[in-house]
Amino acid sequence: MGFYPVSPNTSFSGNVTVTGSVTSAGVTSTGAITCTSLTSSGNIAANSLGTVSGSGGVSTGVGSLDVPQAGAGLKVAEGANAKQGTFTLTGGTTQAVPNTSVTASSRIFLTAQADGGTPGLIGVASRIPGTSFTVACVATDTSTYAYEIFEPG
Repeated sequence: MGFYPVSPNTSFSGNVTVTGSVTSAGVTSTGAITCTSLTSSGNIAANSLGTVSGSGGVSTGVGSLDVPQAGAGLKVAEGANAKQGTFTLTGGTTQAVPNTSVTASSRIFLTAQADGGTPGLIGVASRIPGTSFTVACVATDTSTYAYEIFEPG
């Protein structure tokens, strides 16, 4: 597919699928927007029935990510080496949580999901980039915790 010029403020009422990149000062659609990479220095918008996705990432370039619809929110995949997941403490004062997506500057947030043993304070004790993070905990805590890993922008 070659270059297809689109004049400013062009609207599409159906889905927009691009097998490459979209770069724009603003993208608005009443349907889904799907492409390999979507970059905009303005707004990227799809109505409540549409979705915005990019296998190469979605970047607004400026501004904040706004989720104005009640009940909608950010969805993050879980699984091996994902930026979100759960782990269960097995006893001891530290425990490694394997995850290759951890960097030296990762911000790791922890929250209790199910109490076990004698729950206590926990915190991230260390990070081994590309390998794991270590949680410091009470030796008798066998609770299940969720984690979310963010990278500074």
